[in-house]
Amino acid sequence: MIKAPTIEQVVARYHQAKASWEAVFDRDFDNATNCIEWRELEKVELDIAAYPCHSMTDIACKAQFFLEIKDGVDSLGTTITENGEVLLAFFLRSIATKRPVDNGESGENRT
Repeated sequence: MIKAPTIEQVVARYHQAKASWEAVFDRDFDNATNCIEWRELEKVELDIAAYPCHSMTDIACKAQFFLEIKDGVDSLGTTITENGEVLLAFFLRSIATKRPVDNGESGENRT
């Protein structure tokens, strides 16, 4: 059985993705938001917002992440996911329940 990553591991993945994207940004500013590195960075941010917290440590790590990244708090309220939901909804559900949050990739509808 594959063990799910910790929130700290997902945050580390974000910083790796950000470094990759910044390298593209430095080389090709005009295409910096139209590249695979940008899409990966956005995906990992969504993964962090939807990460199911199981402890106060998880919640604190996730909150600290969004407080520290540039425009992190703003992105929670303004980013719209593929299923038309505000990113903040993923974040709040993930800290309110131990059930995994559907990030829209499963194709299931939430009620």
